[in-house]
This record gives sequence, C-alpha cells and structure tokens, in this order.
Amino acid sequence: MQKLFMNKNERIWFEHILDSSQKVIKFSNNKTVDDLKSDDMLYYAILKCVEIIGEASTKITPETRSQYDDIPWKDIIAMRNRLVHGYFSVDYQILWNVVVKKIPELITSISKILIN
Repeated sequence: MQKLFMNKNERIWFEHILDSSQKVIKFSNNKTVDDLKSDDMLYYAILKCVEIIGEASTKITPETRSQYDDIPWKDIIAMRNRLVHGYFSVDYQILWNVVVKKIPELITSISKILIN
C-alpha cells in the first residue's frame, strides 16, 4: 500500500479511526451482545467510538479513500449517520456484529496504512 495523505491532518484522522477502533475492542473484551444491551456505560462507550470512527472517515478525502477501497468507507459513514440520527432505535445485534467482525478488520487495514 502506498501512503497518500493529502495533508498532515489526514494522518490524524486515520489515527483517530485506529484509536477509537482499538478502544472498541478494549471495551468489548470478554463481553457479549447481552452485556451491550444491559450495560449503559458499555453501550454508550462503543456507540461513541463508532461515531468517532465514522466522523473521522468523513474527513478523509475521497481521493485518499479511493486508494484504500478495501475499507468500506460508505458503510462506516452510513453507520455513523444512523447512530447519530437514529440513536433511539439502534439494533444491538447489528452494532455488536460491527464490533466483533468489522472493527478487527478495520484495525488491520488502518494499521497497515499508518505504518507504510
């Protein structure tokens, strides 16, 4: 992978994505979807991190996002929008699936981008 940050701030957005993704993993360690449903602190911590991931993703230029098309940018941004605007009806199972399936993949991809 080629490193294509359009400006120094763009690297910061990638770092925010990685940091928030790592926090999601840390917060969800040894937890289940039932914990997510019953533990308000866990729920809001994960919710906020996923929102940050989506918001930071909107700051990555379309040109840079197109260079890393293995990352589902549109889905990440759509998830952020859904959580922010539809916070009153979040599907716990969908959010949990993102936590256990998508976030680890995102960490791998963003880590590779940052070390190149």
